[in-house]
Amino acid sequence: AWTRLLVADAYYRENNLLLARQYYQSALALYPYGRLEVNVHAGLTWCSFQLKEFNKTRSESTQLLALQKVPKPVATEISLLRAHAAFNLQDYGQAIAAYEKWLLGAPRHPAVPEVYFQVGWAHYLNKSYLDAVETWKTLVKKYPEAPESRQAMFWMADTYFQAGENQDARRVYQKLLAKHPDSPDSKAFRLRIANTFYNQQKDEAAIRRFTAIIQDHPDTTEAGEAQSGIEAASYRITDQMDTIPAFLEYIEKFPKSSLAEDIHYRIGEAYYAKARYEESLSAFLKFVLTYTKSPRTPSAQYYIAVCQEQLGHTLEAVLQAHSFVTNYPQHELAPEMMFRLASGEFQLERYAEAAEHFVACAENYDLREYQPRAWYNAAIAYEKIQLPEQALVYYEKLAKNYPQDANTSVSLSRIVMMNALQRNQPGVAAALNLMEARQDPALLQKTRLGLAGFYKEQDNPDAYETMLKKVMDGGLEKTTEYSMALVELASLYEGRKDWPTALTVYRRLAKTTPEAKWRKAAKKRIKLLKRIIQADQGKP
Repeated sequence: AWTRLLVADAYYRENNLLLARQYYQSALALYPYGRLEVNVHAGLTWCSFQLKEFNKTRSESTQLLALQKVPKPVATEISLLRAHAAFNLQDYGQAIAAYEKWLLGAPRHPAVPEVYFQVGWAHYLNKSYLDAVETWKTLVKKYPEAPESRQAMFWMADTYFQAGENQDARRVYQKLLAKHPDSPDSKAFRLRIANTFYNQQKDEAAIRRFTAIIQDHPDTTEAGEAQSGIEAASYRITDQMDTIPAFLEYIEKFPKSSLAEDIHYRIGEAYYAKARYEESLSAFLKFVLTYTKSPRTPSAQYYIAVCQEQLGHTLEAVLQAHSFVTNYPQHELAPEMMFRLASGEFQLERYAEAAEHFVACAENYDLREYQPRAWYNAAIAYEKIQLPEQALVYYEKLAKNYPQDANTSVSLSRIVMMNALQRNQPGVAAALNLMEARQDPALLQKTRLGLAGFYKEQDNPDAYETMLKKVMDGGLEKTTEYSMALVELASLYEGRKDWPTALTVYRRLAKTTPEAKWRKAAKKRIKLLKRIIQADQGKP
């Protein structure tokens, strides 16, 4: 039996585990007593463990530990194997209990640091993260120089990090870095420290650390992840403007980085979003000069024009907009830039150029977003340079194509007056009919009063009277225009010596006008007209 035991041990050392197990079993069959029995069960337990037959490991170890007079070193060794087997079977509760019992029985064993780590790891895999951290803390405190202590610190930090406890994670990573500055893992520790700042939205600190990692460890996985961290932080520039100096430092250190261009552009956008137009203008000007062939250059030039406009630099804005539409006529921002170009020229009182570019905006791009406004503004610009025929064309285009546009009512009003100037009475009537169909009685009232004034100047009393009556019958009695129409109408009847009708109009004026001076004047005229009428009737 002893010979077979020695043969089994030899096979075990050669890692021929199946043959070793066979000889252990044959030795046990010959002499299942005493030290030999203990050694055989120990060998069988080790074979099962090495073969990863963990259920057999537990059963073999149970038989061994149940024997009499098992030497303590053997019992200690087999108890530890039994705990490892439970761990490998993912029976973490049993593993933890077995490890902790083992630690109580072998407090000075060289494997104690390893077992402490395994207890923590079992807690971690059992999702008892707080217990895991506390166990690893004990390991680090009791055995700071053990290799397992460093591993425990890493997992403590990782556990804190995954749980969102960024400050605790950073504290442990910093200790690791201080203790092992030349470790191959030091760059990973630095990356995690930077990430803890990022997770806390302390982007300035994160960016500076990411930048340092890229600078110190180029062409590494950590450098790539650090660059991704900087990119992610760049999307938050608008919310964290204090990060801009850190981003500029990155750009200065890595000007040829593909990320540098994106960050530079986003800095300009961030200033623009905060209405800090001077800084935005400066950033985009530098962008255009630095990245001349960038696909974002047109967009940067757009921002330059808008910033100039917002800063009141109208001429510079116009020049920039003109350059944009000349160089990028098919760009998606070209319609807006054409509209801004025309608007700037209008502000500069360059009405002919403004009209030309408003028309180009409306008819070259044919976008509902700009077309109605562009036609309307073109018409106004043509009126400014006394080209009413051209103005009428674009007022009519707007009214026909966009009947629900906010400027259509005003356009119809202008169409009425322009047709009146051209003696186009059907055009006047058609436009008035369209106005009457719209829900804008105040503008209709003003248009009729203006048209009445025009007929008065043209010495057309019948049309003049008709239009004043329409104002009077159209409601809105508390407006200035209504009162003015009554004054004009009453004066017309007085001129005709139609005293009763004039008296009726004055009475309505006195009743409806919100103007005290007109009310007072109307009452005087009412008294006078009453005397005149009485005199005409032969009454004293």
